[in-house]
Amino acid sequence: MALNSHAQFCVEITGKVVDTSYNPLPSTIVEITFLGHTKFAITNNQGFFKQKICYANDSINKLPISVATKIIGYHNTISSFVAKSPTVDVGNIIKHQNLATLSEVIVKNKPITQHGDTTSFTVGAFKNRLDANLEDVLKKMPGFDIDANGTILYNNKPIEDILIEGDQLAKNYKLISKNINPDMVDKVDMIDKYNSNPVLKGLSNSRKQVMNLKLKNSNKINVFGEAKPSVGIEDKYGISGNLFALKAKLKTLILLNANNLGQSPYEEITTTDRSSENRDYEFDNTLMPNYIYENGLFTKSEFTTNSNVANSTLFNASRLAVINNTVRFNPKSTLKIFTDAYKDDITKNQQNAIINNIKPQFSYNEKLEKKYSPFNSNNNLQYKYLSKKIQIITAGTLVFKNYNEFDTITSNISYQSNQNAQYKRLGASSFITYRLDSTKAFEIGLQYSFDSKHQFYNVAQNVTRKLDTISTAEQLQQTENNIDYIKGEVKYLFKSKKRAVNILSINNTYFHSNFTSNLDIKSDVGLHLFLPQFQNSIATSGNKLLLNYNTGFKIKKIDILLDLGVQYSQFNNQSEMSKVKQENVQLVPKLNIAYSINSKSTISYNGSYNSNLQDLSALFDNSVLSSYRSFNKNIPSINNINNLRTSFSYLYRDITKATFFVASYFHSIQLKSNVSNVAFTKDFDTYTNRFIATPQVNSNIYLKLDKYLYSINTAFTLKNSFSWFANPIEVNNDILSSENFSYNCFLSLRPTIKDNINVNLGVDYRINKDILSKKSSYQLNPFIDVTSVLSKKLSVGIKANYFNTNYAVDTKNYYFVNANIWYSIVPNKLEAKLGIVNLLNQDVVYSGNRSDVITQFSETRILPRFALIECRFKF
Repeated sequence: MALNSHAQFCVEITGKVVDTSYNPLPSTIVEITFLGHTKFAITNNQGFFKQKICYANDSINKLPISVATKIIGYHNTISSFVAKSPTVDVGNIIKHQNLATLSEVIVKNKPITQHGDTTSFTVGAFKNRLDANLEDVLKKMPGFDIDANGTILYNNKPIEDILIEGDQLAKNYKLISKNINPDMVDKVDMIDKYNSNPVLKGLSNSRKQVMNLKLKNSNKINVFGEAKPSVGIEDKYGISGNLFALKAKLKTLILLNANNLGQSPYEEITTTDRSSENRDYEFDNTLMPNYIYENGLFTKSEFTTNSNVANSTLFNASRLAVINNTVRFNPKSTLKIFTDAYKDDITKNQQNAIINNIKPQFSYNEKLEKKYSPFNSNNNLQYKYLSKKIQIITAGTLVFKNYNEFDTITSNISYQSNQNAQYKRLGASSFITYRLDSTKAFEIGLQYSFDSKHQFYNVAQNVTRKLDTISTAEQLQQTENNIDYIKGEVKYLFKSKKRAVNILSINNTYFHSNFTSNLDIKSDVGLHLFLPQFQNSIATSGNKLLLNYNTGFKIKKIDILLDLGVQYSQFNNQSEMSKVKQENVQLVPKLNIAYSINSKSTISYNGSYNSNLQDLSALFDNSVLSSYRSFNKNIPSINNINNLRTSFSYLYRDITKATFFVASYFHSIQLKSNVSNVAFTKDFDTYTNRFIATPQVNSNIYLKLDKYLYSINTAFTLKNSFSWFANPIEVNNDILSSENFSYNCFLSLRPTIKDNINVNLGVDYRINKDILSKKSSYQLNPFIDVTSVLSKKLSVGIKANYFNTNYAVDTKNYYFVNANIWYSIVPNKLEAKLGIVNLLNQDVVYSGNRSDVITQFSETRILPRFALIECRFKF
C-alpha cells in the first residue's frame, strides 16, 4: 500500500543499544515494524540509532510498534510500545551475549587480516575494559613486543612511528601508545615498506614499518581523553591527563603529568635509539654521531634491568607537559608544532662492591648517595608544502637542558661532588623533493645546528693529593664546548627498465668544535690557584663526504636492497701542544635480501660494514673531563673502529591461525676493543681508556613464538635468546680475555576466562656465565598478574613476582606483590581505583656479575610500600 506523502502522521524513534556493562554496540541492526510495514536502522559507533516512520493516518499513534535488534554474538531482543507523541525514546536496549556462538563471532570477524604490506588487528578482539592504554592491548597481540622503555617491536623489528588516521600527531610515539584510550581505536594497522613522502610513490626502497590507528569515529570530529588525579599515604600524589582533539584541519594532543610515585614519564618524550631513520622534523642522525652526542648527563638512573621488579628506581616529583599540534591550512599546506617540558628531582641510594680476584689489594666497597634534578625542553616547528610534483619541508628546533647533581661517595677515598650542566641546541633545515616524471625525482636537503654546552664540576676528597707541586683536597672545573654542524645532500631517484628503484646520493657533513676547560685548585693552605698548566683548549673539525648508490629490485620471490658507498673522512684536532690530522677512504656497503618461501614464510639476510671514530668520545662524550690527566695538552689518538654486522632471519606468519614465529642469528665483529682499568668511581687518578687491536665479537640466536588461541581466548609467548660475547679487558695493566655466554628464556600465558578474568603468568630466567672461569650468575623471576571483573561495577587485580638471584655472595630471594581494586562509578566514564604497592616489600635489590677476574654487585634501595586512591574520568 502506497503512503500518501501529503497527509502523513510521523513518529521519530530513538534509542541506544548496549551490552550488559553498558558499553555501546555499534553496527547493530534495528528492525522497526508497524502496520504491516518494516523499516531498518543501524547503530552508530556510540550505539545510538534514530529512525523516522510515517503513515497515511493516525493509526500509527494508536497501534503497537515493535523494535527488534540483532547483532552477531548477542541474543535477539524485541519490544513493543504505542507511540503517544511525535518522538519516542526507547532508552537503553540491553543485549546479552550468546555464549554458544561467541567463538564463531571471533572467527567471522577475522581479528587479524592481511592485505599487501598491511596487517590489520581488530582491537576489540584482544582488549577488555581494564586495559588502560594501547600498550596493554598490544602486549596481547601476536607479533608484538614492548620493552621496559616502551619501545614497540613488531616481528623483532622496532617500529618507526604511530600514526592516527594516517597523520603524525606526536614527536615520540610513546605519547600515543602510553596514553590513548583503546576504547577509541577500532583497528591497528602495521604497514611495512612505509614512505611518508607521497611525491616518491613508487620511487622508494623504504624498509620502515609504522603503526596506523584507525578510530571508531573516523568520519566525525573526535575529542576524547582522560584525567587521573590520585592521592595516597606518606604524602604520595599523582595528577595526569591527556586530551586528543582530532578534526579535519586541526589535530591536537595535550598531556600533563605530575607525581612523586616513582613513575617517570621521561621516556615518552626522548629516546636513546640513534639507529632509526630520521623523521621529517628531526635532523639526520649522521649529524649527531656518538662522539658528539650530548653525553649521558640526562640518562635516567635504573637500579635493575628486570622490568618485573616493581618500582625499582627512585624518582621523586616528576613533572611533564606536552602540546602537539598539526594544522592543515589547505590540502597543500601543513604546520606541525611539537613542544614538551620535563622536570624531575631524583634520589638514589646504592652500595657497590668490587672484588679484584687477581690483585685483592685493589678491591673496594663504596656507598653512593645521589640527588639530581634534570630539566628538559624540546621544541620543534615544521612547515610542509605538498603538491603532485613537489614537497617542501622547512623545520626548526630548539632544545634546552639543565642538570644538577650532588654525589656523596664513601669508600677508601671519600668524595663529595656537585655538578651543573647546561645544554642548548638551535637548528634549521630544509628538504625539497621534485618529481620529474613517473620514473625520476630529485631530493635536496640542507641542515644546520649549533650546540653549546657549559658545565661546572666541584669535587672534594677526604684526603689531600698532589697535583704537580700543589697539595689539594678540592677542585673546581669549568668546561665549555661549542659545536657547529652542517650537512648538505642531493639525491637522484630513478626507476630502470626492470622496474628497479635506484637512488644515487652525495652528502657532505662538516662539524667544528671549540672545547675549553679550566681547573681551579684549592691548596692545603686555603688558596685558590688558577694555573696555566691546568687549562685546556682544543679545536676539532671534521668533514665526511659520502657517495652512495642504493638499488632495490625483485627477482621472482627474491627482494634485494643494496647499498654501495664510498666514504672520505677528514678530522683535525689541535691544542697548544699537539696537532693530529687523519684522512681515511673506505667502502661502506649494505646488503638486504629477503626470499618469500610462500605467503607465510620469509627468509632474510642483512649485512653491513662501517666505521666509527670511537676515541673522540674522550673529548665529547663527557665534556666534564674530571681527570687531572686531561690537562696534559695531549689529544687522544684517533682510531677508526671498523664494524662488520651480519644477520639471518626466518619469519613465519599464519594470519588465519594468529601464529607468528621469528628465528634470527646476529653476528658482529668490532676490529678493535676498548680496554680500561678497574678504578674507584671517582678516583680519576687511576682511570685510563685506550683501544687495542683485538676484535670484540658478539653473536646472538633469538627464537620467538607468538600464538593466540581463539578457542580458549589465550595469548601465548615463548622467547629464547642465546648470546656469546668476547672482549679483552685491562686489569692493573694486564690484558685479559673476557668471554661470556648468556641465556634468557621468557614464557608467558595470557588467558581470558569467560570474558571477565584476565591472567598474565609466566617466568623470566636469565643466566650469565664467564666461559674461562665457569663462574655464573643468574636471575629467576616467575610472575603472575590477575584481573577479575566481579560485577559490572567492581573489579580486582593482583600482581606478584618472585625474584631469585645469586648476584651477591649469597643467593637472595625477593617477593613483590601489588594489589588493585577498581570500582566503576559511571560505566565507561568514571571509575575509582585503590592500589597498594609493595605489600611484601624488602629494603633492597641486588644486581651485578661474576667472572674469574672481577666480581661486582650492587645493593640498591627501592620504594617503600604505599597505598593510593586514583580516580579516572574518561571523556
